Amino acid sequence: MLQTNALLSPSLPSASLVAADANRKVHLDSRTIGQKFIEHLVQEGDYARAAQLCPKVCGRDGAKWEHWIFTYAERKQLHAIIPYVPKENPRLDHVIYEMILAHFLIHDRQMLLKTIKEWPQEIYDVSAVIVAVKAELDNSASTSSTISSGGGSTILMECLAGLYTANRQYGKALPYYLQFDHELMEKRRASSDLNEVESDAIKLLVDNVHSIPIGKGVQQLQQRPYYLFLYLDALMHRDAQLVTEFTDRQVEMYAEFATARLIDFLRASSSYNLEKAYKECQERDLVPEMVFLLGRMGNNKKALTLDFSKEQNDDDLWEDLLKYS
Repeated sequence: MLQTNALLSPSLPSASLVAADANRKVHLDSRTIGQKFIEHLVQEGDYARAAQLCPKVCGRDGAKWEHWIFTYAERKQLHAIIPYVPKENPRLDHVIYEMILAHFLIHDRQMLLKTIKEWPQEIYDVSAVIVAVKAELDNSASTSSTISSGGGSTILMECLAGLYTANRQYGKALPYYLQFDHELMEKRRASSDLNEVESDAIKLLVDNVHSIPIGKGVQQLQQRPYYLFLYLDALMHRDAQLVTEFTDRQVEMYAEFATARLIDFLRASSSYNLEKAYKECQERDLVPEMVFLLGRMGNNKKALTLDFSKEQNDDDLWEDLLKYS
């Protein structure tokens, strides 16, 4: 009984409490030792090794993370700790993420673009980053020589396009998509089938017709006929009713940019002006399309005659028929 009473006495700790306290001290000691070791490595200039320890030592303690990130920034070693910075659990103050983006803006634009694409937009102030990137773009002519990698205004324009899109400012994003996209589009268009050519600008417009009305999109692309063609073509594939008021223009653009697909468009649509379409095809000597249009206009005899003359390979007959058609 004496032994039992002694064990239950509040004045004496139980074995389980002693063990728990010991474990807690070991845990606290290991964290403290880890912090001290990181401090030692930083003092020695071994920033890479110290940064590798941060996830284990700092864990989910946001304050500790922010302390070391600011320490690295003050020592101009931010690049060493960036790969380990958490975006969740813990999520740090938005200033941390904006500081990292500013670092990339100055030192590595390719990484800036990659980070903007990969990071969740809610962890930093998108509007603040837009201001910084736009200012850098405005000064790019004088600062481009100081960029260590991936310099050039094209990357900054792509960054702004992505940032404006993330901020749901689609109208402001579009001009940047069009500018940085143009050179890439021309290269891909020269070596690819039309169906393989993609444009971020066109995707932006098509995916956001509720924010950028089709009429406004057409207006913004008037000076870029090929992009206008891609835009209307993409809309037609989504819903032909979306482009019924632009079908006469589409006939012209299919004839210019995708002649092989014109006949399919003529068959699929019924809202274009037949006479205008026929004239466009006549000017380009597009016989199958002319024959089809004559048939749709009810002039089957003339359609058969044109088809026959072309099959006979009689240039004189063909020219006469074109002259009086």
